[in-house]
Amino acid sequence: MGGSLAHADPAADYPALILALNAEIHVEGKSGSRTIVADDFFTELFETALKDDEMITKVSFPVVGQGVGAAYEKFPHPALQSLASQRWSRWMVENELPPELA
Repeated sequence: MGGSLAHADPAADYPALILALNAEIHVEGKSGSRTIVADDFFTELFETALKDDEMITKVSFPVVGQGVGAAYEKFPHPALQSLASQRWSRWMVENELPPELA
């Protein structure tokens, strides 16, 4: 996962995941460790907030409460033969999870 995030390919699965679920990326380098929130991690296509000497050591996701779920769907984009599009969504349901998540 860390390598995929550091590569920052917008067609990859993990960047969409960490953005949709508000993850935190923990990194370490010569000057110590720091935590980067998902919204600040990707700076451009194929570019991140990582410094040259930093490595991703952990990715953490916020704990969600009962009645919160997530779904992932990946499908081929007709105009791009080798790339796929993906969609992450997060939703809240009242009182119970949908049957497919229970």
